[in-house]
Amino acid sequence: MQRRKATQRFWAWLGLATALMLAGLAVLMGIFLRQARLAEEAAQLQADSVTALVFQLEREFLRLRSAVALAGLDSPATDWDALTLRHDIFLSRLDLLLTSPSVDRLRDAPEYQEAVPHLQQLAAQMLPWMEAPAQHRPGWAALAQTMDGMGPEVQALSFASNAMISRQMQQQIRTVQGQSQMIVGLFVAQALLLLSVAATIVVRQRRQERERLALEALNRELDIARQLAEQANITKSHFLANMSHELRTPFNGMLGMLQLLHETPLDARQRDFLHTAADSAQHLLTLLNDILDMAAIEEGKLKVAPEAIDLPRVLRDVVTPMGAQARDKGLQFDVSMTPSLPAAVRLDPTRTRQVLFNLLSNAIKFTERGSVGFEVDVQPGANADTVELVFTVRDTGIGMSAASVERLFERFFQVESRLNRRRGGSGLGLNISRALAELMGGSLAVESREGQGSTFTLRLPTTVEACAAPCFANTTPPPLSPPLSPPLLQPAAVAPAPSPATPPPSTASAVPVDATTLKVLVVDDHPINLKLATALLQKMGHEVHQAANGLQALERVRSEAFDLVLMDLHMPEMDGLESTQHIRALPAPRGQVPVVVLTANALEEARQDAVDAGASGFLTKPLRVQELLAVVRNCQAAPHRRQDHEQERPEPLSVG
Repeated sequence: MQRRKATQRFWAWLGLATALMLAGLAVLMGIFLRQARLAEEAAQLQADSVTALVFQLEREFLRLRSAVALAGLDSPATDWDALTLRHDIFLSRLDLLLTSPSVDRLRDAPEYQEAVPHLQQLAAQMLPWMEAPAQHRPGWAALAQTMDGMGPEVQALSFASNAMISRQMQQQIRTVQGQSQMIVGLFVAQALLLLSVAATIVVRQRRQERERLALEALNRELDIARQLAEQANITKSHFLANMSHELRTPFNGMLGMLQLLHETPLDARQRDFLHTAADSAQHLLTLLNDILDMAAIEEGKLKVAPEAIDLPRVLRDVVTPMGAQARDKGLQFDVSMTPSLPAAVRLDPTRTRQVLFNLLSNAIKFTERGSVGFEVDVQPGANADTVELVFTVRDTGIGMSAASVERLFERFFQVESRLNRRRGGSGLGLNISRALAELMGGSLAVESREGQGSTFTLRLPTTVEACAAPCFANTTPPPLSPPLSPPLLQPAAVAPAPSPATPPPSTASAVPVDATTLKVLVVDDHPINLKLATALLQKMGHEVHQAANGLQALERVRSEAFDLVLMDLHMPEMDGLESTQHIRALPAPRGQVPVVVLTANALEEARQDAVDAGASGFLTKPLRVQELLAVVRNCQAAPHRRQDHEQERPEPLSVG
């Protein structure tokens, strides 16, 4: 408080001193301007003064008098043109004396009042003679005598003008001297004031210097801390990328082999063990996806990709598996969709599914008895071109206290640790869901009362798109089928990485066998990944070849034709991106073969790098059968088959 008061006093004192200095400078400025005007008047008087005018008039008067005297002589050699010239110049000098503003102060002088009328009479007398000066020779002689008598008057006028200018100059000098003394006094006063201000500022500056040094030391410490934090953030990003790759690689082998094992003859107990192992692996994969999503959100790298989607189909993809889970738990699952729900809207389907799956999964998990409700409504948007989709998830579960509701969307927050240990959960799902909702321009809110259940409301602004067949052939979700056995793998649709944890469909299907055989090159340095991809493709009925790194893949593609290349990214000797770039540089048709990246790096940067390198598609490990099947069938449908390599360029695969 004392420091604040001292600072206020200092600034008040400094403001007052500054105001006084400004006032003094204003006075000085006025004096300087006055001196400038005086100097300007003196210069003007010097350039066009009465002295100069009168002197020039006197000189021309004398010259004219000499010319008139010569004209009065009876001589044939008289120069009448010279007389005319002298007359004209004299008239101009007389006119300047009569009209110049500089002569205003001289007009009241007796010498001026006596000489000027005589000069005007002289000019009036000579003017008619100048038309024929030779005819007035006797008159010129008399006029010369008259002008001789006027000489003392003209000379007296010159003396009077000189005296007047001298008096004016003395008066100006006295004025300037007085102003100079005033200026000196003001300067002395300002100097004293400035010295006192300077002394105060010096004292304050020393104190500020000490504070600045302390602040710089603190800034250095903060900068070091920032650098350490940035380095830690970079290290964390590298760690997440490496861990994503290292964890997804064994997941790929584990889930893939479990899928293949599922299709072998098993008794009931073995199949139960197999499902348990697959569920555990899927749970670990969900946690990994949540961690990657959290890291991407924290770094601002998580993006949404709105597109025209079949909204009823997306909702059906969510409602069908969630309804099966609710009924498996003995819960009533109620679905309500407004009849005015648009068939086609612009949203990110993957992220929309992710949020809805998370909300419904939480509602089912924390509801022991009763029901779970899912409502979808549409409301007018902020403007005429938009609407707002409102998704409501209600449950009759354990509910939450007001304190828990306030912290519900915090990262790692869990409503009750004992319940979460029993039900599972990482505390990341709702935090990620709200972040995704906000990325899509919407919001996620909750209302809850302890012991009475919870209501989550997701609002997403969107635009209604034109409905085009065949995407929206069936806009009504089918009735929920009875629950079937849990699936082995998660055959979710291909979506931008990192893949959200979506519940599996209610059935598990065997690996289909395609009628058309493709020649596929699988490129991976990990033997388990090679083994899995080869087994799946061979079960589909395709011809599979292998390469252990990007260099081998490039040589194989250069030497023989393939219908599809599955390319890993991180490999020795030559990575997948470099190999893809070299393949794209090959002449057609070898350089046009579809190259689909299959990597354990699920971060968005890896996807963008693959697109920039020329990849036709992007798949993430663990490899899902439906994703691989989509790649193969797109390849079968594309006009780039080996027998057509020489004729057509392959279409890019719309996978990943």
